[in-house]
Amino acid sequence: MVNGTNSTLTSGWYGKGTNIEIYTIAYLSSGERLIISSNVYNIYNLSSPQIIRDYYTVQYFVNIRGLYGNYTIYNISLWEPNGTIMYVPGTFLYDGSFFVLNESGGAQMNYTINSPLSLKVNYYPHMDSNITSGNNENVMCPPKYALYVGLAVIISLAVILGVTILVKK
Repeated sequence: MVNGTNSTLTSGWYGKGTNIEIYTIAYLSSGERLIISSNVYNIYNLSSPQIIRDYYTVQYFVNIRGLYGNYTIYNISLWEPNGTIMYVPGTFLYDGSFFVLNESGGAQMNYTINSPLSLKVNYYPHMDSNITSGNNENVMCPPKYALYVGLAVIISLAVILGVTILVKK
């Protein structure tokens, strides 16, 4: 911003009293931005020669949604520097249940970020009592409703036993 006008700052002559503000973030599009580092961010009332050294990092917007049917069970939205490697988990714990990435059969998927990324992947529930993590370790993962089913069975048996005892009396 030069004297209140959004403009590109270039090397050159600027009049005495010029005000210069350098933004720390410059959006190039909805999915790409520059993170700017500078030795000077604001010059108010320019009165002498200045050397401004700017450095920037390109970042891209990343949105990864993991779906199970109509439900979003994994959602990440963030800005990542160019060249970052993003990992989409092959297995994912959501609300007490393990889910397996459908596109890779449970293997982790990797993406190198060199442009904006919007990705939808599908998960399905893992029904086995053992699941292998990305480190080839077995992880116990009881089915989500196993506790409720077990309690319902116990309560049903107790009711049947109680009714049987009352009928015999």
